[in-house]
Amino acid sequence: NIRQLVLELRSEAETLTGKLKDSSTIVQQVVENVRVLDKAQANTRKALDRTVDIVGLKSCVEEVAEAMQKELWEQAASSIQRYLHVAPEDSVTEEAALQSLRKSLEELRRIVQEKCQDAAESRDQAAVV
Repeated sequence: NIRQLVLELRSEAETLTGKLKDSSTIVQQVVENVRVLDKAQANTRKALDRTVDIVGLKSCVEEVAEAMQKELWEQAASSIQRYLHVAPEDSVTEEAALQSLRKSLEELRRIVQEKCQDAAESRDQAAVV
């Protein structure tokens, strides 16, 4: 009778061990799938951030051109500063946009220097500031 109980317990223990191994395998698969999904989510987030930067960069070039045309120097400088940090990633369009911003920045610096010089020569302190 005790022998029978021991055999039943051993059988149940083996069954339980098998179920635990199966559960462990399933948990490992779930963990691996979560890792894959986390990586995909991170890549998606990075791509979305990059897209926002590109769209912003393109609109920034337009904003700078318009501000400079209207002689809104501070607005132009602010727009340039906001997007000059974007690093191009194998995109001719991005590189062209950044090059345009750099060119606008140099032109803006030249204009500010000229205006300050003119104001200083005419002793117009308000224009210098």
